[in-house]
Amino acid sequence: MAYVWHGALRQAFALQGGHAQVRRAFHRRRSLQAMPRELDRRWAPTYTPTPTPQDAVAGSTSSDVAHIFDQWDASALAWPPSTSSQLIDDDEEPMMPWTSPELVPERPLPELGQPSPIYDDVLEQWAEQDGEFDDESVSAMPAPALFLPTYASTSTSMAATLAPSIPQAQNVRDTYDWRTIATSQQGRALPGHVYTHFMGPRWSASRWIQARKSPPASLLRHTANQTARTVRRRRRVDPGTVEQAETQRTVVAARRYQQHWQRVLSYERAHHEDEQAEQRSRPLEERIALGVTIDGLMAFWQRERHFGRRVGIFKLPGSRRLPRHKLLAGSVVEIRPEPLATDMPPRVVTAEVLDVSATQIRVRFSEANEDLDLGAHDAWRMDRGERQTVHERIEAALNAMLYDPDDVARASTPERQYAHVGTPLRDVLLGLPARTSTSSLLAEDQRIHSWYQRYARPSPLVMDGDPDLGLNGSQLRAVAMMLKERVSLVQGPPGTGKTRTLVQTVCLLKSHFQVPHPILLAAHTNVAVDNLAEGCVRAGLRVVRAGSATASRTSLAPYTLEAHLAQHPSHAAWQAAEQRLRERQATRDQVLALLQAGGQGDATALREQLVRVKKSIAQLTAKSFMIRQRMHADILHSADVICTTAIAAGSSQLATIDFPIVFLDEGSMATEPIALIPLMKGCAQLGLVGDHKQLPPVLHSTEARQAGLSVSLFERLLEGRSVGTQHQTVRVPSTMLDEQFRMHPSLSHFPNHHFYEGALRNATSTALLEPYHSVFGAYDENGQPKPLTLVTHPPMGLETQNGAAPYNQPQADLVLELVCDMLERNEALQGHEIGIVTPYEAQVRLLQQMLAAAIPIAAGAVPDEAMRLWLSDDAIDILRALDPARAVDVAAIEVHTVDGFEGREKPVMVFSTVKASGGEAIGSAALYEARTNPSEAALARLAAMPMQRGGYVGFLADARRMNVALTRAQRQLLVVGNLETLLGARLSEQARHMVERSDVHVIRQYARWLLSQRCVVDVEQVRDRQLEEAILDEDESGNDSESNNAWQR
Repeated sequence: MAYVWHGALRQAFALQGGHAQVRRAFHRRRSLQAMPRELDRRWAPTYTPTPTPQDAVAGSTSSDVAHIFDQWDASALAWPPSTSSQLIDDDEEPMMPWTSPELVPERPLPELGQPSPIYDDVLEQWAEQDGEFDDESVSAMPAPALFLPTYASTSTSMAATLAPSIPQAQNVRDTYDWRTIATSQQGRALPGHVYTHFMGPRWSASRWIQARKSPPASLLRHTANQTARTVRRRRRVDPGTVEQAETQRTVVAARRYQQHWQRVLSYERAHHEDEQAEQRSRPLEERIALGVTIDGLMAFWQRERHFGRRVGIFKLPGSRRLPRHKLLAGSVVEIRPEPLATDMPPRVVTAEVLDVSATQIRVRFSEANEDLDLGAHDAWRMDRGERQTVHERIEAALNAMLYDPDDVARASTPERQYAHVGTPLRDVLLGLPARTSTSSLLAEDQRIHSWYQRYARPSPLVMDGDPDLGLNGSQLRAVAMMLKERVSLVQGPPGTGKTRTLVQTVCLLKSHFQVPHPILLAAHTNVAVDNLAEGCVRAGLRVVRAGSATASRTSLAPYTLEAHLAQHPSHAAWQAAEQRLRERQATRDQVLALLQAGGQGDATALREQLVRVKKSIAQLTAKSFMIRQRMHADILHSADVICTTAIAAGSSQLATIDFPIVFLDEGSMATEPIALIPLMKGCAQLGLVGDHKQLPPVLHSTEARQAGLSVSLFERLLEGRSVGTQHQTVRVPSTMLDEQFRMHPSLSHFPNHHFYEGALRNATSTALLEPYHSVFGAYDENGQPKPLTLVTHPPMGLETQNGAAPYNQPQADLVLELVCDMLERNEALQGHEIGIVTPYEAQVRLLQQMLAAAIPIAAGAVPDEAMRLWLSDDAIDILRALDPARAVDVAAIEVHTVDGFEGREKPVMVFSTVKASGGEAIGSAALYEARTNPSEAALARLAAMPMQRGGYVGFLADARRMNVALTRAQRQLLVVGNLETLLGARLSEQARHMVERSDVHVIRQYARWLLSQRCVVDVEQVRDRQLEEAILDEDESGNDSESNNAWQR
């Protein structure tokens, strides 16, 4: 009601030539009536408001408004309702509405928060005049257009004849989220994200009222110009110097927290910069060998654009296969012509890799680089680039820790509305007592409160109307805890359904409880974000996949922010503005070229034309940005859930929205500063999901690791420690999902007992997962294949290239033979159902190139020089013997590092350990006995035997990586390595500085456990058996031939 009432008064006053100061006073009063201040008072779904004039005005004509307001009393608008002083200006003189017989031309009134057609006309006029109004334009402009975002009307007797009806104890802030529906001064449903400060001298409104005077035209022009500048603001205003109502203790703790992480991050940044500098100083040949540079590329533009961006295709001449490289989809690359010119520095263009195939790389260019002439050079060079945005967003998140969103909200006014920066959860992050209520953001909704109270019990109390989420007991308790607590921790061991639990939590809030504000669903990696987004899509939610479109799956292309922008009704207007902008820019370049050519006669005219063109470019740039920001706001606020990575949560794409509710998956993989990024947009309710027993944050600096950067926010809160201390000062509720649905019980046995102390239960369905046949697989007494096998081979040396990560060519050949054998023996098995995981990137690249060569080699192609770089003679023989129909499946097998397979699963997994140096035990007899008769006594004697040499395992020494590598398979896991290396696992002196944790005892235990389960298969024994079978087959064929000859004789 308050919105329409003030709109009516402003309408009447504008028709009489009113001024902006009264508008400011009216907006201040509106803030006391209709604008909420607290995040935790956002929703009260059980309250049904009494009908108000805004309900009656919506859809009516302006001539009906006077009659509507005649039925209401102005005193009902006071907040608090005990006095009418809320309608009094600064000098405490009553503000009387103007009388006016004029009304707005007859037309339907728009719904609350909808744009005004008159206002759109003003925008067009502003765009044509570069945002500046002169006296003539102001006088010619309709008064309602200048001041009013929505239509309303009033009458002389409105303020005197209204009858109170609004309940005094309740108002609109009890039912709505003001940041979602409150009408701003732009006449749109902008959620408080636009700076709307109207400058000008302060004066007494009552003095102007008594004098019955109108403000001068210069003042009206000044106000109009401020309105225009408001519309074209690039971003919401940061709090800046907003006064903070914080205790000294909080300020000191926040500053100490910020300085601690800035110091620790400087170690990692310095190490990274040193690595980059060292890499750039290497000769071109070494950079190519490392896979960070590709030269000699030809390039051309693709005809189709990718969401409005131009795409360039880079490939080698003759469509030759690309060499080994690390330029993956979503990575940043630097492109420059080659050979480099010596007279002037080359133009280096930064772009983003769209996708990669065996013969070409598609690259998406920004709008600033679309004029690059790819045909101007015969050869191009592509180098791996670096994103600087990560450091910038981390720094912004640390700075935001100094702000309290509650104080920012209290400082906001209808004239100056700030973006939410920081988080009300600072007390938890800093380990301080809570300054405000510790209740959940959702606690005041009685339906949600009842639900989580009933489902937090060991035996949930189900009532009629409760939705069936399809979750087990531990998952339901996790959902209840995430709704109940301000901050909650959910530990999800492998296969326990973390993704499903998060998706169902969002569904419960959005579909059942109909929480109005969009929810942020973030994760550390793009793979996990895509899994969450696909789950939300299947659940029927409105999903926006934010972040880079090149990093998301093809199946999610319709749900990316770029795809939503392309379908927005204003997209055509934005494209038209962009086209006009490009035309003006081309004209500017032509004029500049003519001026540089030295045309003296036309120089003055050309300079005048250049000024006009630059002014037009500024206008079109502002208009294009304004339209795009409006589209962003419309799309984001109409979504149910926004899925993005933790780093991308700080991007400008999401600048028009705040996130009071955040769920962060893979919380144990992100460093604490990265985990802060999605929280610094007003997060008041946080659900952290992760598993500190799996992959830790990836770091390169030993100093940063020792300073605590390797401890994630999830792990620190789970252990109850404050930053920089070992004292338990923080208590955050936590729970663990205890039923795994992924692995066969034989595969989950060792991880369950050694990493989770036997707390996991196997779902009934896991026992029905049957493994596949393989010549390298272990079999039980009944001749059935076992789900787990260690394929042990003789010790093998490693290879490195220019100091890069090690790789093992003989072991890669064995892995290739293994997967080809499985595909040929199991017709139902498909290539996409097999995954290969390995600790080192060099081994990943080697295996990927070997698998990619399966199709041409199986078809009879002769390997060229490029193929010979990664294909041994044994590998070529294996691929030539492969059925061409199965070569496609071989090429479809995925290969990733342990980090790349985090959160994923495959029916069959092959684990290539790489390190296989072997080892020599003092008691060789004990090893022989354990292999031939693996009794408990024999295994105990073997455990007591030290290793004299060898046994170096590298990154496998971290038990968390071992846990991930061993828990990706559903039906079958085949570990390829050397048994003696695993039995005598240890770290070299050099590796001790590279690995955070030395858990080599876990590897030794795993090797002995495999022996006890009779799951070890020796490759040499397989070779001997294959040789015997081949001899028998040859003898049988020879005997058959002799028999046939004898019969013929």
